[in-house]
Amino acid sequence: MRIDMMPSLVKCLGLMLLLPSIGIASILSDPQVEKLLSRHIEASGGKNALMEMQSISRYGQISFDQQGTKENFCYHTDIIYPNKLREQIKGRQIEYDRGTDGVSFWLWTGNQYEFTDDKALIQYMHLTAERANRDLLWIRNEFTKFKMMDFPPAWAPENSQCIQANEGNPKRAYCFDLSTGLVNAIGSSEEYRLESDWREVGNIKLPFHLAHYQKGVMIYEIQLDYAKLNDFILDIQFQKPFTPQMDC
Repeated sequence: MRIDMMPSLVKCLGLMLLLPSIGIASILSDPQVEKLLSRHIEASGGKNALMEMQSISRYGQISFDQQGTKENFCYHTDIIYPNKLREQIKGRQIEYDRGTDGVSFWLWTGNQYEFTDDKALIQYMHLTAERANRDLLWIRNEFTKFKMMDFPPAWAPENSQCIQANEGNPKRAYCFDLSTGLVNAIGSSEEYRLESDWREVGNIKLPFHLAHYQKGVMIYEIQLDYAKLNDFILDIQFQKPFTPQMDC
């Protein structure tokens, strides 16, 4: 499976991508932006709970839609903050398996596990392990870099309110559900992600359903079955395996 088919999850699962300027961005006060971001943080568990996360595991199914044909795979991601990662996408045979202990990086190459020094892949793994559900905590500290949008983009769910970055191409933006305060869409008309089915996991909330689109076409969809927070994960999980692993 190509690396470019699986943008970062938890990059993970928990959470975040790009969005263009659709509609005219209104010039509103920074407190309105901060209010949206703060509400999401509180709704998803609060700053303290999010910052106390040490590790998280997610289990479920991922579906890839290629030319109208859906392929379903098992999905499993383990993360220990800030830099240990194990991500698996598997069918009958191993399709995609990669990981890092924070120093060495390895992946399944089709017939064996090998270390890699591919800079793009290494950066991708770092981002996946570091971001997850903490993204909006960082964004909150930079709320002056965002502005409100008059209207949500056409692809955002109903009942949404969105903010957009002042800089960047495309300009980053985040949409929030007005009822819950939680993020429900992130992206651009060229590439966006919808997030829903937020559930309690320990003392925080995570989106259990994510759908990723490119140019209006769904590329992949993740539905989690369950997730575990602050569990002890053996270090061996993040070391290069010697034999094929079928953990999920």
